[in-house]
Amino acid sequence: MEFKTGQKVKCKLRGKLEGGVIEGKRLDGYSVMFPGEELWSIPCLDIYPDDVEVVDVTDIRHQPHYEQFKIQPVVFIAENNLDFLTGNIIKYVLRHGKKDGLKDLEKAKHYLDMLIQKVSGQEVKP
Repeated sequence: MEFKTGQKVKCKLRGKLEGGVIEGKRLDGYSVMFPGEELWSIPCLDIYPDDVEVVDVTDIRHQPHYEQFKIQPVVFIAENNLDFLTGNIIKYVLRHGKKDGLKDLEKAKHYLDMLIQKVSGQEVKP
């Protein structure tokens, strides 16, 4: 997900979500300014738009990028006995708008390319 300078966000700071403002982009994520902090900005990796309700991301059963769906992708995949490659294609396509955007679509394409290799009888290249 991409953020703009000045955008209000939520970010984990000292183990809990705090509101802040994007100060700039870094190689390893974004710098976020937090009210009352002595430091001008702090590197932050777990960032969410301010208007999005965020569930504790340490609970793998309730990831915010999957909560938007009526059926969790893992439940859909398990209930339909889908194989690993197909399951990952579904997972990454569904979550791309709420998590890693283009990176998730590239992952889905990678798994789709592997599935095409498998179905066409070619050697599957990871």
